[in-house]
Amino acid sequence: MVKGVIVLALVVALGGGGWLAFKPSSNSEGQRIDIVPASTISFEITATGNGDLRARKQTVLRSELEQNAAIVEVVEEGSRVSKGDVLVRLNADEIQTKLDDELLQLESAKSELVGAENAYQIQVSDNESALRQALLKVELNELELRKWQEGEVKEQRTKLQLDAERAEREESRLKAKLERSRELFTREFLSKDELDRDELAYVEAASALQTTQLAQRVYEEFTYERDLKQKTSDVEESNAELERVQRRNESELASKDAARTNRRRQFELREERVAKMRKQIEAAVIKAPTDGLVVYATSLNQNMWNNENGTLEVGTEIRPNQEIIVLPDTTEMMAVVRIPEALMGRVRPGQNAVVTIDAALGKKYSGTVETIGVMAQSGGWRDPNVREYEVRIGLDMGAEAHGLKPSMRCEARLTLNTVEQALAVPIQAVFNEGRRQFVYTAQDAKYHQKPVRIGRRSDLYAEIVEGIAEGDRVLLRQPPTAQIVKAEEPKQGAPSAPGAAPASNIPAQRGGPPQPRAEDSGGKKPVAQTTAARD
Repeated sequence: MVKGVIVLALVVALGGGGWLAFKPSSNSEGQRIDIVPASTISFEITATGNGDLRARKQTVLRSELEQNAAIVEVVEEGSRVSKGDVLVRLNADEIQTKLDDELLQLESAKSELVGAENAYQIQVSDNESALRQALLKVELNELELRKWQEGEVKEQRTKLQLDAERAEREESRLKAKLERSRELFTREFLSKDELDRDELAYVEAASALQTTQLAQRVYEEFTYERDLKQKTSDVEESNAELERVQRRNESELASKDAARTNRRRQFELREERVAKMRKQIEAAVIKAPTDGLVVYATSLNQNMWNNENGTLEVGTEIRPNQEIIVLPDTTEMMAVVRIPEALMGRVRPGQNAVVTIDAALGKKYSGTVETIGVMAQSGGWRDPNVREYEVRIGLDMGAEAHGLKPSMRCEARLTLNTVEQALAVPIQAVFNEGRRQFVYTAQDAKYHQKPVRIGRRSDLYAEIVEGIAEGDRVLLRQPPTAQIVKAEEPKQGAPSAPGAAPASNIPAQRGGPPQPRAEDSGGKKPVAQTTAARD
C-alpha cells in the first residue's frame, strides 16, 4: 500500500536531526517497517500556503476612452520600455468626427454668447437712462412741492391778508366818514348828493371787505387743499414711477442676464466637450509612465480555463476602463499565498517565512509576513467549504539579478512557533476514535492502543503530553484489525486514560492522524491539517 511512501516522505521532511530522532526500525532483510520511537526533540510549528508572485509596485494602464475602441498598435509583451514610449494606440476616428462637429457647435455658441453679452450691456444702459429720468421727475416734483409750500402759499396768504386788511381799513374809514356826513347833513352842512356818495362808497367798501374775507376762506379751505393734494400726489406718483422703473430695470436686466448666463453655460459646455474629446483623442495613445516590463493585463487575469479575454493584438476590442497593460516593478517582489482559515489565529505580521519558487528551480527566498487578508476566500466550485486567507509576504531579493516575474507559482512555509525539547512522535502516528486520541505501540507482535494527550503540533510532529514515555515504539499506519489490542474502555463518565485529550470538534477518523482541534494544550489553535495514512 502506502507504507514505504509514508516513511520515505517522513524521512525527507525530517532531514538531519529528524532522521536521527525518528529512525525507523529495519527487519533482517533490510526492509523498513513503519515503527519509530517516541523521542525528545525540538521542532518548528509551521504553516504552508501556495500562491504566486506579485510585484510590490506596479503601474496598471487602463483604457480612459468612454467607448469601445479597437487596438491599432500594441507593443510586444515582455518588452522592456522606457518612460514615454508608446505602448498602445486605440482607434479614435469616431471621436475625431464628433470633435469636428462639436467645434462647429462651439463657434455657434460663441456667437450667441457675444449677442447675449451685447444685449445685456444695452439693457444696462437703458436701465440707467430710465432710472435717471425717474429720479429727475421725483426731484422736480419734490422741488415743485417745496416751491409751492415755501413760496406760492406764503405769497398768496400774504396777498389775501393785505387785501383783507386794506378792505377792513377802507370799510372803517368810509363808515366813519359816512357817520360824519350824516351829522353834517343833519346840520345842513352837506348836501344830499354828497351823503349819497358817501353811503355808496361805504357799501362798496363793506362789500370789498366781505369779498376779501371770502377769498381768504376759499383759499384756505379749498384752493390750498386742492393744490396740496395735487402737489403731494405728483411727488408720490413720481416716487411710484421710480419704483416701477427700478423693478422693471431689475426684471429686464435679470432676463438679459439669464439669457447671457444660459449662452455662457452653453458655450462652456461646448468648450468642455471639445476639451474632453481632445483629451479622449490623446488618451487613445497610451504611453509608458515609467520604465518597466510590458505585461498584458489579460495574461494576469487568466482563469483556470485559459484567458477569458483573449490576448491583446491589433483589432482587439477594448472596453472603457478595461485594464490593458501592467508595468510591474520587479525589483521588489511579494509572495501572495493562501493559508487555511484554521491557522489564521496564529499567523501574525512580522513572522518569518521561506518561499520556494518552482520556476526558479526550487530556489528559496526568505521573507516576512506583511499583511493578512481581512475576509476569508472560498475554495471555489472545487471545494466551496474551504476557507482561506490571503497572506502577503515580502521577499528579501538581495542585490543580485533574480529574473523573477509576476504570477510565478510559489510555496511559502511560515514559522509560527518553536517547540523546544519536547516528547514527540510523527503526526502520522496519532489517531482519533470518537473522543479519544491514541497511538499504536508495538509489543509482542501486536499493536496496543495507548490513549495520549496531544499538546502542540506541526504538520510533521505532535507533542505528547501524557500517555507514553520516551523510547516507546509507535506505528505510523493503521495496523490490521487482527493485530490490534484495544485499550480498556473507560467507565461512563470517567476519563479514558490519565491525561486523555478532550473531545475533538472534528468527526472521528479511523486509520489516520488527528485533525486539528480548536485549541491545543497550550491554548493555541491548530497550525496544520494532515491527511490520514491508510493501508
